[in-house]
Amino acid sequence: MRKGKLAESALNRSVLRQLHTGADSWQRYRGADCAVLGGAGCAVPGSLTLFTTVNEVPGCEDDPGSLIVAAANGLAAGGAQPEAFLVSAMLPVDYEEPQLRADIQRLAAVAERVCVHDVDTLRAGGNAHTAESEDALHVSEKEHAMDAVDTLRAGGNAHTAESADALHVSEEKYAMDAVDASCAGGNMSTAGDADASDSGSSVHTPPSRILGGHTQVSDAVTRPVYSVTGIGRANPGTCRVEVRLQPGDALIVTEAIALAGTAALAARHEEALLSRYPFSLVDRAKQFGALASVGETARAITHFGTAAVHDLSQGGMFNALWEMAERADVGLEVDLKKIPIRQETVEICEYFDINPYYLYSAGSLLVGTAQGEALVSYLAAQGIRATVIGSVTADRARLIRNGEDIRYLDRPQPDEWYRTQR
Repeated sequence: MRKGKLAESALNRSVLRQLHTGADSWQRYRGADCAVLGGAGCAVPGSLTLFTTVNEVPGCEDDPGSLIVAAANGLAAGGAQPEAFLVSAMLPVDYEEPQLRADIQRLAAVAERVCVHDVDTLRAGGNAHTAESEDALHVSEKEHAMDAVDTLRAGGNAHTAESADALHVSEEKYAMDAVDASCAGGNMSTAGDADASDSGSSVHTPPSRILGGHTQVSDAVTRPVYSVTGIGRANPGTCRVEVRLQPGDALIVTEAIALAGTAALAARHEEALLSRYPFSLVDRAKQFGALASVGETARAITHFGTAAVHDLSQGGMFNALWEMAERADVGLEVDLKKIPIRQETVEICEYFDINPYYLYSAGSLLVGTAQGEALVSYLAAQGIRATVIGSVTADRARLIRNGEDIRYLDRPQPDEWYRTQR
């Protein structure tokens, strides 16, 4: 088998068809970002509980926090608000306890940042267009604006000035990984908390978003392997797990593709890249990891209305297109030149001779809606950039246009990250 996500044919044949034995029941699970569970067992009556699991993020093997972001992105794509996580760890025998402690602190810090801080307002339920859901899903600028995003404003696009402008990031964008300095090796409590604790004062410590899991030391691994299960909640009116593309839908990409993959390559191979490119380009590329969260964008789409949404993750843009089309049994027509991509991504992928359209793309969503331009305008009003890249067709032909050239979309491929690690 090849590294990365299991090949689609093997997944369908040896996993999904073994678990779901009905004639066509297994097909409904293809390409899903998360699973949904409803009923009386949910934490809030009338709500749905969503689950997703992540155990590897290309290029982020040394950062377990990236798994939290990836799981939260899957939940957000499904229309849920992430609330908690389960973490399992398989550790090599030579792993030291201080390293484990730092990993857990990192996981806890990232989990706290991606979760909803005031979930009581979600209890009202209702449609995405109600005032109650607007209040429930609103996230204030103070909660999620990260100053480090300002450094990305100068970035350009590889294709057009319009799309370059579209990729500027507003102060309201929920930047996640740019806060590494405050997370790495640090405890969730502040120095003030420590002083108060020492003096015997009562200090309120919020419960951890990591609810539990399992930790095992084994000679079966040579590096720590973490698995994260994200748990989220959605109102029935806003859950998107069963929403699929429809013929006539516009296809929209938010932000730019391959941001997280570009950041991982820049961080892992910084010295080699600096032999060809200026420091400013490599440094900007490294900071793209700050844009890995799609929480704010997903919430804005929920406010807008019903849409099919898919989280761009392993295998990038092209794999996401195939997965969404296959799940809905439809065709696509996509203009390659309209897919937003940063110049830094183009340069770095050229250095490694890899295809950016198959590179890990956390930070971007693929959206299908009958109201394409209206959604783009709505997101722009929220400071979120989006681009219409094509449309959904009734036949099953999946076409990629590049000027006068037309080709068929290939079946899913391994993420291009793994080609750089040979």
